[in-house]
Order: sequence, then C-alpha cells, then structure tokens
Amino acid sequence: MRTLIAPLLLSACAHRGASPAPAPIPPFTAAQIQAAMPEGTHLRFRLVEPGEPTVTTDWLVVANEPQSVTIQYTMRNAEGLVLGDPQRRTQTWAELESHAHFPLEATTWSEGPVTVPAGTFSHARTYVVGRVEDGQPVEDHFSFSLDHPGAPIRMLTTRFDAELLRMELVQRDGP
Repeated sequence: MRTLIAPLLLSACAHRGASPAPAPIPPFTAAQIQAAMPEGTHLRFRLVEPGEPTVTTDWLVVANEPQSVTIQYTMRNAEGLVLGDPQRRTQTWAELESHAHFPLEATTWSEGPVTVPAGTFSHARTYVVGRVEDGQPVEDHFSFSLDHPGAPIRMLTTRFDAELLRMELVQRDGP
C-alpha cells in the first residue's frame, strides 16, 4: 500500500463535526496551487500506519508548466535510506484541484489551528468525509493550511476512532 500512498494522498478526505455551512469545495483553485508550487518546492511528510515502520515521503516539484506539474516522490525509512526507486508523476493543475473535491452530503468541516511536526498553522481548514469500507464506517480527515495551497498538512483515516493512516507535514522548503 505504501508504494501507492504518495501519489494518491491528495485524493483523500477530512474532519467530522457540525458544519456552519456546506463545505467550500475545493479549498484552492488550480491557479492558486500552481502559484504556490514553483519548481524546487519540497514537502516532506511522515507516514504512520499501525504495525508498519514509520517512513517519510519527500515530494519535490521538478517541473511547473502552464498546464501541469511533475512531482518526484521518494520514500525513506527511519534511518533516511531510500526505499525503492523515486517515482515521478505528472498531473494537470485541474487534476490536483479535483483531489480536494469532497461530496457535500458526506463532508463536514471546521476551521482553526492545526499543529503538525512542521509547526502550527493558524489559518487551517479541516474536512472530514465519512464513507463505508468493507461494511465499516471510515472517516478521512484532511487538514489544509489556507496560507499554503496544495497538499494537506495532515491526513488521517480512522475506523471506529482507531487510526488506520496518518500523514503529517514535517518540512516545507521552496524558492
């Protein structure tokens, strides 16, 4: 599963509770994401799954074109050793935007600070999307820094309040 996680993380969901209004979907436009991810932008995430060793995944923007972006994904173990070959994936900016389209009927949201290893992001929005998987209720939580368009700063998947997956921003560098 981990080999598929990095390229697919942007397609996940967010946080449950009463929403003050229908969830604004998506949190960013394609143009906002493109402007916030110039070539050289580097994001490092920590990925935790129960029963698995913790790994980090580095996302490096290697090409920012008018219509698309190419990101190189590199997985590392706790000692920093690269796991497998780095993978490159090219997507349109519209595709990246579409990853944060959540179904209104299954989504709630809240705003407020979110703290991850990279720091506290005071201007954040967390979406919680409920779904059923194998007959079990699952919640996908996505927290976005509204000051940094792009990938969520935290993604959490839970079943019956037990964590199945946690991805958190550890570091963000860029030009």
